[in-house]
Amino acid sequence: MSANEISIRLALDSDARAIAEVHVNSWRAAYRGIFTDEYLASLSVDQREQMWRDAIATNTGPLVAELRNKLVGFASSGKSRDDDAKTAEVAEIYAIYLTESAWGLGVAQALYEKVIEIP
Repeated sequence: MSANEISIRLALDSDARAIAEVHVNSWRAAYRGIFTDEYLASLSVDQREQMWRDAIATNTGPLVAELRNKLVGFASSGKSRDDDAKTAEVAEIYAIYLTESAWGLGVAQALYEKVIEIP
């Protein structure tokens, strides 16, 4: 896998459904055996889609990763939620999620490198 095949960009409103699908499906794959099957089955793509649509609309939406023109992951960040953090100086990565098929291909690293550039 070449890093040239991975593209990272800001999410668009039209990405909300794909981001939600990545979010739910990656939880189901990564947290199998950690959370109950019932809980993982209850995760809603529709609810996550609305959450991401709202985040994108308020300019707090994620970066997305595409591999061969298919959205395979996302990363979101913002000000630190730690009580003792100096918010002007400290940021936090809230999430990095990938489709299971993108695990181990360098997509998370590419997302990480871009998301830490965001002021």
